Amino acid sequence: MARVTARRRVTIAVSPPLLGELIARHLDRETIEVLLEPDSGGEPGDTAPVDVFVTTDPSVPGTRAGAVLVLAAGDSSAPASLRRGGADERVAVHQMADIVALIDALTADDPRASHSS
Repeated sequence: MARVTARRRVTIAVSPPLLGELIARHLDRETIEVLLEPDSGGEPGDTAPVDVFVTTDPSVPGTRAGAVLVLAAGDSSAPASLRRGGADERVAVHQMADIVALIDALTADDPRASHSS
């Protein structure tokens, strides 16, 4: 009997929108449901819970996400911010592979999955 794994949900609302499309293309669509939203600078349009919310707007109000990944807009050398469990931490994100690996770790079946900074 095949094991059925629930797909994880990731909302991507970044500026420029092309960045969001590029991130989405690199994620495994078999295991992750990706919701692309324009970076409206306000509330996310879909209020359903997601596992990870990715944005470039650090002022995004509380979302119904297990983790919020705030990417530095326009500066790939600046650290990103990860908010989860009421704590904020800086994470190193230097290239697309870093973003994808972090999202993969945050959406892994194992709740103990972590990332490397």
